This record gives sequence, structure tokens and C-alpha cells, in this order.
Amino acid sequence: THMTFDTNGIIGMPLQSSYSGTLSAIQTIATGTWTKLSLATETYDKNNDFDSSTNYRFTVPVDGLYLCAFNCGFGLTAGNECGVNIFKNGSEFARRHDVPGESGKHFHVNVVAIGDFDASDYLEFYAFHTEGADDTLTGSVEYTWVNVHKIA
Repeated sequence: THMTFDTNGIIGMPLQSSYSGTLSAIQTIATGTWTKLSLATETYDKNNDFDSSTNYRFTVPVDGLYLCAFNCGFGLTAGNECGVNIFKNGSEFARRHDVPGESGKHFHVNVVAIGDFDASDYLEFYAFHTEGADDTLTGSVEYTWVNVHKIA
């Protein structure tokens, strides 16, 4: 189907690229190392733009502006750094670091960015921490998730 307009001016874009996904299981993140996330559970992927089985990456289908949102819930000791990073074509695109002030609770770090991407650009999602030992990320929409949507 094609783009539609209803009587209230609402635009329907059935083929607009839209992806949301999470980890399918707990993933171990080594301390001090940017680790690519294995986002194997797709909540939705309207045009099959995300590879959820081998490369765990979103491949841009057409040129345009895309809204990217990425969140990880870490369970770290207070004072240790943690971060999330979106890579575009293997280079850093958007990153956020933070340091939890309290231990024992899930500490969420997220980044939201809009990018002007070309068709065949690809996005990958990485996590990082300095706990001193391995940490794990929970495979749940409550803790670790990614959204990528074409907006223009």
C-alpha cells in the first residue's frame, strides 16, 4: 500500500522503516571493553532492516533522517563508569557515559540522536563499563532496548 491521508490529516506510511528490539537473553559485557550487543529479539521490524541473527545491525534502506534511541540498564557498583554507543559504518555516531551514584540498582544509560543517513549505512549498538569484572545486561524491554525510525 501507499501513503494515505485520512479526513483528520493523519498520514499513514505503511512502508516507513521502523525497528524496535532487545536482547533475547542476558549478555555478558567485559569490563573496559566496548561490546556489540546481540539484539536478537525484534519487537517489530516493519521492513526487515535489522539483522537479528548474524550481524546485529540496522541497515538504512533509503536516504533520510532517522531517530535512534538506545538504552542499557547496568547493575554496577557506585562510581564505575558505564556507557552506550551507536556506531555508524564502524565509527562512533552517538555516545553517552555516566557514573552511578548508588550501588545495587539498575542504572540506565541512554542516548537519543537524529542522523541524516544514506541508503546502505549501517548502525550497531555497543555497551561499556569499568566495573573491574564482567557485568551482564538483561534481555528485556525494561532494561536494554533499541529503536530506529525513519522520520523524514
